[in-house]
Amino acid sequence: MWHHTTGDTLILEIGHHQAPVPEPVADWLLDSGGSGLSTAPGNDLLRLERRLQRLAANLDAQRDNAAATIRTHAALLRRFVIDLQPPEGDLRDAADGWQRDPRVPASVVLFIDVNQFLDADPRRATTADWGGRTIAGIETFGLGWRRDGDDERQGYHDHDDEVALPGPWQIGHIRRNGDIYAIRRGTHLPQQVWLLGTGFDTHRDVCDMLIPVMPQMRTPNSLILAAHTVHEAQTHRATSRSGLADPDPQESGHRGMSHEQ
Repeated sequence: MWHHTTGDTLILEIGHHQAPVPEPVADWLLDSGGSGLSTAPGNDLLRLERRLQRLAANLDAQRDNAAATIRTHAALLRRFVIDLQPPEGDLRDAADGWQRDPRVPASVVLFIDVNQFLDADPRRATTADWGGRTIAGIETFGLGWRRDGDDERQGYHDHDDEVALPGPWQIGHIRRNGDIYAIRRGTHLPQQVWLLGTGFDTHRDVCDMLIPVMPQMRTPNSLILAAHTVHEAQTHRATSRSGLADPDPQESGHRGMSHEQ
């Protein structure tokens, strides 16, 4: 049965045992809009538990519906800006960024964390001050690259610049093996490493390639832009080298005939 103490604490008596009801539960039981008390405390508690579970489910549904509505409105706004075809400025940059696919590009090799990245090629590793392994390449090519899906989960505050938010991705170059990589370091995000390209032996080559796109770092999906930039440069390098190794057959024939003569 139910009892009240002089301090207005709700007590449940079962057999010879008395237990104070947790205050939040007691508030629900005693509230005028709550389940109320009867001569069957067990029924009161079970009825309130079912009511709270239904209320939680309804709130989840409302939250999901509200989130879906906001996403729909955000997509509508993006489509409006894209269709405007702004000629220049922030809107032009945003429209370009929103049209990039945020999924991992086919040219990227994905690693779930730093350890997997380092295990795949020990040349990527160096010893940190604290004694563990870390990447042997400093993220000198920007600390705020963005990607849809990552930007929204960083827990920004109201005072942050909503126009040019920094993203959680950083890009670096490992001189030992020529890797260019991106690493996700957001506090609220699981770590991830992307191998963007390899074979870039000189830091100058990487600077010449990435510095021109770094002004776009704080635009939507700038990480995807960087990934495509590296892939195109690597493809061009491979094509150039192939051309040097396999000269034009006609020119090769002429040189051969001249040599025989």
